[in-house]
Amino acid sequence: MLARQDEGLAEGQALDPASALDMQQAGQTLAQAAREVTVFAFDNAGTTVVLASHPLQRCLRDIFTGLKHAIMTPAILGRIGNVRLGLDYGAIGF
Repeated sequence: MLARQDEGLAEGQALDPASALDMQQAGQTLAQAAREVTVFAFDNAGTTVVLASHPLQRCLRDIFTGLKHAIMTPAILGRIGNVRLGLDYGAIGF
């Protein structure tokens, strides 16, 4: 799905609302999976994982920072659910 959408966007095609919603949902799912994997790796690593120089420290910072992006907030899942149930997405604003 993502590769197909990427090809269409590269060719200048607009993303239809249903596809945009699919992309948002896929992004949410992938981001949460990345968070779970990163936390699992941290929890199961040796004691050197607490050092700032450990590569997992950067992974933790990156994933937690990315999850604070507006499109990754849990409220977006509610909006996606609304549309899937045939309801309005809601007003977009910050």
